[in-house]
Parts: sequence; structure tokens; C-alpha cells
Amino acid sequence: MTEGFEYFKNGVGGHLCKDHLNINLDAIDSWDKLMDYVIDSSDETLPKMEYAHRVVSSGERPIIEAILWVCDYSSIADKLSNNNTYSSILAMSGEHKKTYLTILARQ
Repeated sequence: MTEGFEYFKNGVGGHLCKDHLNINLDAIDSWDKLMDYVIDSSDETLPKMEYAHRVVSSGERPIIEAILWVCDYSSIADKLSNNNTYSSILAMSGEHKKTYLTILARQ
């Protein structure tokens, strides 16, 4: 497991996946495996991501968008963010910003 994915899994990203997206990260140890999981379960996972995007905090929304982006669903991320997927970085700070950048870097 890369340091970046471990940081994601054990921090804000893991919290979002577990509590809001119903994604169990126990058997997922890389960005590629996360992408495979989301793609394989897209009928279930994508609606949960769209719903969670409406109910989570403003600091968590860009993280959901980044998860979508890294899982090859950038068009959905763009739709949810009104085509401003990357502009939200300007208003982020702390752990949310670090998690967002970790996801986009896929390290």
C-alpha cells in the first residue's frame, strides 16, 4: 500500500467511504483496487456518491469529487461541482486539502 493511499484510507477519505459511501476499504489497498471496486459496483456506489455529495460538509464534497475523478468518473465529478471540480481547492485547508491533493496525486 502506498503512503498516499494509506493516508487516504486511514483519514478523511476512509471516513467518507465508510460512513457516507458504504465502501468497505478493508480489502482495498490501492487506488487501482478502489477504482475497480467503484466501477464494479457502480450501480450501487454512484447513486450513493451523488446523494452523499448533497448531504456532507462543504469540505467533504470536493473529496467525493476527487474520488470520482480517480475512479474514472470525471464527468460525474464535473456535473456535481457545476464544472468546477478543481476550483474548490482554493477554499480548502488542513486534512481535507491534504486528502484532496493525495487523491489527485494518486500516490
